[in-house]
Amino acid sequence: MIEGAIIGLIVAIVMIFYKKHKEKNAINKVMNNEVIDQPDFAAYFHCASEKTFSGKGFKFFDTNGVLTLNGSLLTYKPDQKNSPAIEIDLNNAVLSLAPQKRKMKWIEITYNNDKLYFTTFKQNAFSLDQKQMEEFLKLTLKE
Repeated sequence: MIEGAIIGLIVAIVMIFYKKHKEKNAINKVMNNEVIDQPDFAAYFHCASEKTFSGKGFKFFDTNGVLTLNGSLLTYKPDQKNSPAIEIDLNNAVLSLAPQKRKMKWIEITYNNDKLYFTTFKQNAFSLDQKQMEEFLKLTLKE
């Protein structure tokens, strides 16, 4: 029984390191591609469609990838190869704070009659670190 717990702990630690490594590589890849014009903000985000966000299932996002903000241009480049990149001019979109889901803050972006939901977090040992989300909200939501 204790062996199973130890193996589970080791697997969890390996998965956390793998996830952090994957996020870091994705951000570095985007930042190195945009050497001429560095974005104002870049972080690893999760994106959900309206259907996924309002659903009750286990899945709470459709894609994950790097979101950059350069002035009023928001660019989201998902890691999934079958998902297209998204570019949104925030001057032509409606941004609002979405309801909390799974103890995470979400931002709702409505453009072209479509709604997308974005969140970012880092998993700590016993809590979620949402400093990057707070920074993103300060940059985008002008209250």
